[in-house]
Amino acid sequence: MFTLNGAKTKLVSDDMPVNQSHADPNQRPGAKPEDIKNLVIHAIQQSSMQNAVDEYLSSARSLHLLIERNGKEIVQMVDFDHMAVHANEYDNSSLGIGLIYPGYLTEKPGFFYSKNRFDPLDLLFAQSVNDESQKRWYPFYPQEQLDTLLEICRLLVQTFGIERILMRQEINKLDLISGPAFPINRLRQLVQGEGTRSELPEVTASAPELFQQPGGIGLKLLDQPFPANTPIAVTDEDEDGGSVLVELMAPLGDRRWTVGWMDNGKVAVKAFKPKVNDDHLLVTEDNRRIKFMAAHEKNFNPNSKLDPRFVIIHFTTGTNMMQTIHTFLNPESGVSSHLLVGRVGRVVQFVPFDKVAFHAGLSTWEGRQNLNLLAIGIEVDNAGFLRKTPKGFKRKNKLIPIEQVRFKKHWKEDFERPWQAFTDEQVKVVQKIVVALREKYPTIHEILGHDMVNLVNRLDPGPFYPLGELREAILGDPQQAIVSFQTTDNCPIYENFGNQPPHELPHPDFGELPEKSTVRVREVHDRWTLVIVKESSKGSLIGNVGWVLSNTIEPQDEKAKTKISQTFYQFIPASQVRLPPLELKTGPLPLGTHVRIQFTDGERWALVAPVLEVRKDAEGKYEMVIPEEKVPKKFLEGWVDRMFLQIV
Repeated sequence: MFTLNGAKTKLVSDDMPVNQSHADPNQRPGAKPEDIKNLVIHAIQQSSMQNAVDEYLSSARSLHLLIERNGKEIVQMVDFDHMAVHANEYDNSSLGIGLIYPGYLTEKPGFFYSKNRFDPLDLLFAQSVNDESQKRWYPFYPQEQLDTLLEICRLLVQTFGIERILMRQEINKLDLISGPAFPINRLRQLVQGEGTRSELPEVTASAPELFQQPGGIGLKLLDQPFPANTPIAVTDEDEDGGSVLVELMAPLGDRRWTVGWMDNGKVAVKAFKPKVNDDHLLVTEDNRRIKFMAAHEKNFNPNSKLDPRFVIIHFTTGTNMMQTIHTFLNPESGVSSHLLVGRVGRVVQFVPFDKVAFHAGLSTWEGRQNLNLLAIGIEVDNAGFLRKTPKGFKRKNKLIPIEQVRFKKHWKEDFERPWQAFTDEQVKVVQKIVVALREKYPTIHEILGHDMVNLVNRLDPGPFYPLGELREAILGDPQQAIVSFQTTDNCPIYENFGNQPPHELPHPDFGELPEKSTVRVREVHDRWTLVIVKESSKGSLIGNVGWVLSNTIEPQDEKAKTKISQTFYQFIPASQVRLPPLELKTGPLPLGTHVRIQFTDGERWALVAPVLEVRKDAEGKYEMVIPEEKVPKKFLEGWVDRMFLQIV
């Protein structure tokens, strides 16, 4: 149907005239065919082609092509050897195509984006990938428009060697117009083919029905269920996890493009053997791609090269995969992992394995810090620990089915909690992925839980993730490699503030500051507040400047009263603030306590944690423990003087 002119700058068609009369003034000369790597699809929220053309002629933006909803009216505003201003950092490497489309609809009548202008069967109730607030009504893209787009995409991909087809909403987090009804996965499949480099689809486990709304409500989009084993691409999941939004990746009769909601329980994942390709992406053994959704560049470091030494397993604490996906795509979150594994074994990658994702936070292990630089992060879709309510066990507002609830103590805690169990599919898929990662990166020598590298703040992946079994299967030993030390005397141990050791010991003090002393606050530094004593029953302290614990004065305004009697530490002038050391409430570590060194600071200080051991529980499964016979006083971490430590 479509061809290019001899110079490969203009679209040509014998069947459908292409209007070339509206040259956009914002185009830029100098686009080189070899630089064109991306094709970006836009939804243009205008009621007609003429309105869209007028908008571009009067704005600072430009596009190469516009396609009307009937698929029969095409306008080329920028030649293919010129750059269009349409995709920010992608401008220099992309062609842009705009589809005339209403965007999300309103109930207000009389406008081109009003819901009442459309046949009810032409509507979808779903949430844009960039919309964290609500679901909205979106019309389906007309088949005629998509068919025309497909033919043009095939031509441009073949001519220019384009590598990626993107929706604008995938690269612009403010775009809510493109919406969930656009079948981007199906378009990519039909343009790029189903062989090597195509995306591995999920399939239907049985014959499901397709609805316009989640939960099996609203109108059915098909007269009858579509067949089992139909390839699908899951693009969203309802809040309660009961329904998923899918694109059908195979035709249904004369329907080439089909999007709708179906029962999540009828989604299956094709078994695959993963490997890591030369682009550091997860693919199947026959080079089909695993779904890749790029994390926002604020949530990982695209310029820092990862040195893979560890794999860190996390749970998401979410109640469906989309919550995690939204988090990693949201530029405000500041976090991402390399992979997400869903409860039925679905896998999504967000960051190439050679780039640094922000998943481990303030982390340490056996002498190393900032494990983001050294670790591949795998998120496993799981609610984590739950709260008991009169209606059952919940995470956030979602009720977790009772058959998924298990009780156990985390190795850090002294009480049982309810937790959501992992699925066999998740566990098997994670193991296969870790095998593939070690084959690609033989420098990986340790598999850890997030709770092991961030001792104070994290409990994931929790007591029910079979980390010992995973490590035994991959590395041959369920026990992590730990260098054990022993205290040679009763050993003072001090709290850790931001991975910084105590400045000096002993820190001078003024003695006890009585309860109900009046102080004026000068500076607040987390757990310590610098004050000057204004009134006190111990008159000799009046006028002295020193440190008190922040949580012992209230309110923390210019004047406050101390709530308890406490040691009043002297202020030591220095170029950097010198805070008093704060001993752990457990008191000194007894002689013979077994510890491991997380990392050292200079020759004197070591941040230590209790030794960990992997043992079998009553069910014969591996569990992590802090051995009481080796660690008589339970603690999580703290600073000790290295003079008290000797290697075991």
